[in-house]
Amino acid sequence: MSVYTYCTVPQIKEWLQPLSLGRLIQAEAILNGVQNSNYHLQTTQGEWVLTLFEQTRPATIAAHLNIMCALARQGLPVPDPVPQQDGSFFRLLLGKPAALLPWITGQHDQNPSIVMLEHLGKMVARMHGVLAGLNFQVIHAKAFPWRLEAMADLLPHLNPDEYSLVSWAHHIDQNVQSVDAYLPHQMIHADLFRDNVLWHHEQITALLDFYEAGYEARIFELAVILNEWCCEPDGMLNSERARAFLNAYQIQLPLTKLELQYLEMMRVVAALRFFLSRRLASLQLVHGNILQKDPNEFIGILRCLQNTLEI
Repeated sequence: MSVYTYCTVPQIKEWLQPLSLGRLIQAEAILNGVQNSNYHLQTTQGEWVLTLFEQTRPATIAAHLNIMCALARQGLPVPDPVPQQDGSFFRLLLGKPAALLPWITGQHDQNPSIVMLEHLGKMVARMHGVLAGLNFQVIHAKAFPWRLEAMADLLPHLNPDEYSLVSWAHHIDQNVQSVDAYLPHQMIHADLFRDNVLWHHEQITALLDFYEAGYEARIFELAVILNEWCCEPDGMLNSERARAFLNAYQIQLPLTKLELQYLEMMRVVAALRFFLSRRLASLQLVHGNILQKDPNEFIGILRCLQNTLEI
């Protein structure tokens, strides 16, 4: 479970009162979060998700919530934050910035079909089309400077196999950085894992959790998705699934020649980024049953990429 800040029902009732959303019927902690504390609320006027932001700066929270609002108002299946009385999208609860979003029904799918991957490709292209037109330029928090710092912190704790693989991946990351300025950049989600998409009858009902969104090379997004949605348990890319996603995406937003050339290397960068964050989290002293995701799935992906890439 991952609830860092515990709220009582009276505390939540008091926080909800200015929003005029009816009487609170039920408040239940959501246990599958990683970075923030989340509660599923039911009131007499509907169902909601209450999120308490544990570490993010208020300016960044405001930007991410405004991005979600802009996407929702362009018709994308993104939760539209409930405005507070002053027009902002968050207000303090127990000293933490807190936001309320509508609860959207649907299920996470851990084994999506080819049809679903085609729908995902179309939806991501549509999302990118809208994001490219926004003026928000939030810095991608896990970009190259963060990865350099994370590498320095983590290397002393790695076993020899991890050290060798991560060092190779870092070399690839540097290679990609040499052409980064020539790759198309824009705002991206940057964390579109299977647990951030809801489905119903093979249709997407919601894209969730834009709290890692930032200005980044467009193909970083695609690399994250290929690693998460199109790889076998051993880390090997399933070419049929990858083609289904990429072909659907490119019908709407064709990739440049340089993007296609560097897509596989960007998959290394994406795998490195998530390995670093998860492995660092595994070193931290954890109080209580805080959910930690397994970094080793990215070891498998990196090993497969190392065996197939010729640099």
